[in-house]
Amino acid sequence: MSTDSSIDVFRWYSASNIACLTHIETIQLWDVSQARRLVAFSREDATSSFKRFGETDSAAILASLSTSQNEAVGVVVASRNGVTYLVTVEDNKELVVHSALSGVYKEQICKAYWDMENGVAVTCDESGLLSYWHSNSQVH
Repeated sequence: MSTDSSIDVFRWYSASNIACLTHIETIQLWDVSQARRLVAFSREDATSSFKRFGETDSAAILASLSTSQNEAVGVVVASRNGVTYLVTVEDNKELVVHSALSGVYKEQICKAYWDMENGVAVTCDESGLLSYWHSNSQVH
């Protein structure tokens, strides 16, 4: 198995599958029992997933991978205009946007964490602004 790039982070999301984020910002899903890549999404693929929100700038896939008990894989994608998207890989074949978080950032988002099970996300921009997001509340 080769990701064709170094890996920033990886997580198991089922008994035989792993999800990887590479240093060139690709999301890759692998079946390790078959030693094969299931799917790979580039930064451009991630940007295309939220065009319906009127997004035109390219995005950065942040080194944050989240998994859930139902074997879902989630990533945090930050656009250049300060909007952060919580995106999942559905059926090992498409990216689906679940939330668009905006309104508090002064600079580009550089770090993030998303806990899919509890509906919590934490983001940090380059100025050091740390934001906590919960599915039942506003930004804190």
